[in-house]
This record gives sequence, C-alpha cells and structure tokens, in this order.
Amino acid sequence: MYVKGLYIMKTQTGFTLIELMVAVTVLGVLIVVAVPEMRYTIMNNRVTTKTNEFVNTVSYARNSYVAYGATCTATSGVCVQIQALNNDWTQGWKIWTDTNADKTENEASGDIVRTVSYTDGSIIITPSKTLNLITFSGRGVVNDAPVTFNVCIKNHKTNDPPGRQLRLDAFGRLTLINRELKCVTNGNGS
Repeated sequence: MYVKGLYIMKTQTGFTLIELMVAVTVLGVLIVVAVPEMRYTIMNNRVTTKTNEFVNTVSYARNSYVAYGATCTATSGVCVQIQALNNDWTQGWKIWTDTNADKTENEASGDIVRTVSYTDGSIIITPSKTLNLITFSGRGVVNDAPVTFNVCIKNHKTNDPPGRQLRLDAFGRLTLINRELKCVTNGNGS
C-alpha cells in the first residue's frame, strides 16, 4: 500500500513456522507424559470398580442370607449362593437363593436374585483355590472358607497399577488384605 511516498506493510496474521514448530513440540511432550498416566488411571479405576462390585455382591448375599436365615436350616442345605458364571469369576457371577429347599436354582420361582456379567476380560478375579461357588449354608457358614481372591489386570505389565487381594472368612466377611498386590505377569494375572 502506498501513502504519500511511503510504503506501509500490512500487519502479519497467523503463525510463523517457528511458532508452529514450538507449539507442536510442546503438544508432543504433553501427549508423551499424559497418555501413560491416563492408561494407569483408567486401569486402576477398573481394578477398583471390579473389586468394589465383588465386595458389594458378597455383602448383598450375606445380607440376603440374614433375611432368609429364618427359613434356612441345617437340613435344608443351601440357602444363598454366589456362583461364578461359566465357572469363571472374571466373566461375572449370580446370586441365588434356595427358597423352596430343593437345592436347585429355579428362575421361575424367583430363586435368582441378581446377575453381574462382564464381557471385557481385562480385569480378572482368581480365587486361591478352585472355587466356583460361595455357599451360605443353613448353619450360617461359608463353604471352603477361608479363601483369598486376587483382582488383577490381565497380562499385567510392570508399570500397571497394583491389584487387590480380598479374604473371605467362614462367616462371609470379605476383607481387603492387600491394596498393593504385585500381580504375576504370566498372562492371566494370577
């Protein structure tokens, strides 16, 4: 532009190449730092959530046993059970009550109280011994107790969050005994 013998430069708009390269570099550093921390947080939340759901299920079953305790006797056998879906705690579990003392679950008679299922197998639950069923019997005790349950990330890596370890006692109390469980890296987290 020409004004009375002077050339006036137009004002610059946009970024220079150097400013753009600095911005891309800063963004790259932020991504390198943030992405692993984000994964750690997500996996830690998954472990915590599955642990809490398992604890809530056992507490619910224990409370259901107390509710049905008046009708449960040592001779009637099973009163409240938590059963692993497909014999795998990682896939989920169901709670059922033996309301008519026939020692079988019957969905039509309302025996199945609650079902929790998982399609994502990224967090696994492994009992310390072969146990696909937790039974609150008419005597008020849990079968095969005490038993510990490890809640771990499948294919655990060194920098993944720690797992949790729970202990189920003979009276159906589930206690967190290890919040910093070092999960084994053998592919299944147990």
